[in-house]
Amino acid sequence: MLDDSDVPRRQNAPVSAISGNSFVWNGYGYALSNQKFRLFPLKLIGVLSNYLMLMLGSDVYSLDSSGFHSLGAYPKFYWRENLG
Repeated sequence: MLDDSDVPRRQNAPVSAISGNSFVWNGYGYALSNQKFRLFPLKLIGVLSNYLMLMLGSDVYSLDSSGFHSLGAYPKFYWRENLG
């Protein structure tokens, strides 16, 4: 990647979703919309003891001390309103 002054800099690789419809890069979420990746907000859907569960489009990610992890594109499997 090039920084603001066009100097090549190493960047962390994005964490992409299993579905291929979204990715997280440097803490920002991007989701496919109208055949282009656009910046989208990460929606907090769960706070657990060691990690957070976040939704980006229809994909679910976890965030822990080691970073973001893609969990898949089936949010109902991971989060339900009646989950105790």
